[in-house]
Amino acid sequence: MLRRIIAGCISVALIDPGTAGQFVPGHVFVNRPSFNLCETDDWGIPFDEERIIQLDPYQQVSRVFATLPREWCGFITGMAFSPDGRRLRVSSAQLWSILEFDAEGNFTVALNWNDGIRYTEGCNNIAYDRNGDFYVANYGGRNVLRFPADGGPAEVLDAPAPEGLHVSLPWSIAIAPNGDVYVVDRGTPHDRLLRLDAEGGVYLVDQIVSFIDGLTSVTVDASGDVYSLMHLSHGVEILGYPAGDPSLRFVLLSCPPILPICGAGVIAVSPDGSRIYALDVGFSVFSIDPVDGSHDVVFPPGGSAYDCGMAVVPLRGDLNGDGIVDLDDYTLMNFCIGSAIDVADTNPRCNVADLDVDGDVDLFDFRFFQWAFGGAR
Repeated sequence: MLRRIIAGCISVALIDPGTAGQFVPGHVFVNRPSFNLCETDDWGIPFDEERIIQLDPYQQVSRVFATLPREWCGFITGMAFSPDGRRLRVSSAQLWSILEFDAEGNFTVALNWNDGIRYTEGCNNIAYDRNGDFYVANYGGRNVLRFPADGGPAEVLDAPAPEGLHVSLPWSIAIAPNGDVYVVDRGTPHDRLLRLDAEGGVYLVDQIVSFIDGLTSVTVDASGDVYSLMHLSHGVEILGYPAGDPSLRFVLLSCPPILPICGAGVIAVSPDGSRIYALDVGFSVFSIDPVDGSHDVVFPPGGSAYDCGMAVVPLRGDLNGDGIVDLDDYTLMNFCIGSAIDVADTNPRCNVADLDVDGDVDLFDFRFFQWAFGGAR
């Protein structure tokens, strides 16, 4: 259920953006939003820029993935990858829009106010489920929206449950493998962690009974284990709920404000489930053991005043496109490792097996494939 970290070596270089038009499994994307809509000072110099940064936690390298044009700056917050790892969605709070990026940094407007989107403030306030349905913690609309994968209007999920609970100001969202939706709700008057089930029920998982403390982020791993991030007067706590069970709640990590990790604003799970990533206000990414809470820095500070969006590229292993990761894909991966030195020139069939987008198929690609073959989508 709960697994241990396997730490890796760190080196310094620049990420090669690649040419295959795909995101690299395991890479972490974070945002650098602006409160100023990219306004300029009296000399025409921008106060700030909105950027999306790509981090490689295995090699400790980074690059600017995308810089938003001035007219599209609007306080970007939550981030989420589609299940196939080929599209990145980013919520823009002040533009009331969801932007969708391809692997080369081009974007379109996937959803906007015409689709019911209202001021999406919050940390990781959008998410996909395993079926490709898309969810929005619709802060300004005071509800949670689900957009079906095959198109069509959104469904409002948070009808009041028998206990009388309902979503008030949804801030962060995560989807469990069984389809349950976990929501950090700003609440009235206290922050709460809520669970929404398929029947429309809303149930209390946890809450903060304080006017100065707060919940900021929630994430769920592939086994259904839930983790929440709480900012308290005495520091930060990351809490775990095995299989989402509130009665099994435990404190995974607790630290005072003087420690760097206690500046974390958002958490996410690595694609193989072996670690929890926490992003602090200086672009430091911490890797946390989900068993004992020990942690290491996997990416050093990069400097920012507000970081509240983080998404991890999911694993891919369905090389033949039949919907499952099985021995047929394993056979193709083995063939490509043995025959494709340069996939573009030698065997274009093996492009799909170049998971790290470096132009060949080697043991690095096989590592990503093994993770997917072990049970991930």
